[in-house]
Amino acid sequence: MGAIWLVWLTMKWVADAVIATSPRISEGSLDAHLIEFTERTIGILLIIGFIFQFLHNMGIPVYGLVAGAGVGVVLPSH
Repeated sequence: MGAIWLVWLTMKWVADAVIATSPRISEGSLDAHLIEFTERTIGILLIIGFIFQFLHNMGIPVYGLVAGAGVGVVLPSH
């Protein structure tokens, strides 16, 4: 849990630092929102990766979870 929290805080800190130090990016601009969105997306993916690694180390097969997530993402075509 500590590693997950550290990853989340680090991602937030990096995004805030990029926005604050860049003279071309203002606080409420679209670029700032895209950086924050990217930070959250990467953070969530890393957290999911940590959780899957933890479950794998505990002996729980995570390949089915990954495959099920992939099937759930694919939308049926018309």
